[in-house]
Amino acid sequence: MASGFRSAGQSAITIENIQSVLFLLLFKVSLLLMPLLITITVVALLANVIQVGVLFSPAAIQPELSKIDPLKGMQRLLSLRSFAELIKSIMKMTIVGVIAYLVIKDEVSNVLPLAEQSIWGL
Repeated sequence: MASGFRSAGQSAITIENIQSVLFLLLFKVSLLLMPLLITITVVALLANVIQVGVLFSPAAIQPELSKIDPLKGMQRLLSLRSFAELIKSIMKMTIVGVIAYLVIKDEVSNVLPLAEQSIWGL
């Protein structure tokens, strides 16, 4: 963040500049996260080997043409169970949306003027 703030405002905002800045940030973040990600990967692989040993099963990666049958897929999509799941999902979204609306509706008038405030005013 410090290098980002140091270089802020020193060059014009163009697509090339933004791309180079984003690439540099992505590179720096990946360098920071790499030790953590490598550690997690090694621990996950070791845990798997400890639990089940080294297991290679070519049958598990063999493609099954019966699983890509369009008729069976349409039957799954248009079944009564999938329709019930759709109705449940719509009801959940409606309930969450109504609750969010009731919580936020009184605060909208307070949020819009914040766009004109300075950072210290916020």
